[in-house]
Amino acid sequence: MDIDFHDVVERFHEHQNPTSQAKLDKLITCLNLEPGQRILDIGCGKAWLLRRIIAEHAVEAAGVEVRDYWIEEAQRQIPADAPGSIEFVHKSARDYAPEPESFDVVMCIGASFAIGTFDEMLDYLKPAVKPGGIIAVGDIYAKQDPMPEESAVHFSGGKARTLEQTAAFLNSGDLALTTIIDSSLDDWDAYESLHWHAAEAWMKQNPDHPDRDEFYALSEQWKINHILYDRQSLGWALYVCRLREHYIAG
Repeated sequence: MDIDFHDVVERFHEHQNPTSQAKLDKLITCLNLEPGQRILDIGCGKAWLLRRIIAEHAVEAAGVEVRDYWIEEAQRQIPADAPGSIEFVHKSARDYAPEPESFDVVMCIGASFAIGTFDEMLDYLKPAVKPGGIIAVGDIYAKQDPMPEESAVHFSGGKARTLEQTAAFLNSGDLALTTIIDSSLDDWDAYESLHWHAAEAWMKQNPDHPDRDEFYALSEQWKINHILYDRQSLGWALYVCRLREHYIAG
């Protein structure tokens, strides 16, 4: 298709994750931000979370995002009187290499696929965080075993862990888990339903578009997969971890 499917189906989303604004605000509180700190968000999308942060905190944020339309939309909505600032990096996460130990907080909220598996995402984030700094991630977890193929693909070839297994994994080695914020099924349905509304609106506005049939087929498959498989098989949660300052392996 000549159109960007995600640009279309996420045009009504203010934040682009299956959670609520209240839970994202709770995440911000758990980051324990201080003036002058540096924050990195990988796959920031429309940067709702970063915009929320800099509106209240005098921090320096960097948002990495590959879609120029989402960066443009984010820039239009940055509060003029925000005490903090955002610098956008317009490139894919795999093409961006942050300086080692250069950020106080590093986040990847629902965008691990931009790097690879969940484990690869963590390996990517850790070097960028100062010792004692914070890593915040949002990602899916498995609610069924075995997983349907239609839902298993969301793990990008990585291990399909349960919430408890994910939490234990994040509370091991050089990471200390400090917060879990689980999404509800209502959060999931609200997020997915906005996709459906946006798809219907686009098709109504573009009855003669050459990609209309392909777009419709893809959007319907997304909808069916959520209803038949993902609602039962997948959960989604936010996690906050601290990178231990002193860690002795073994």
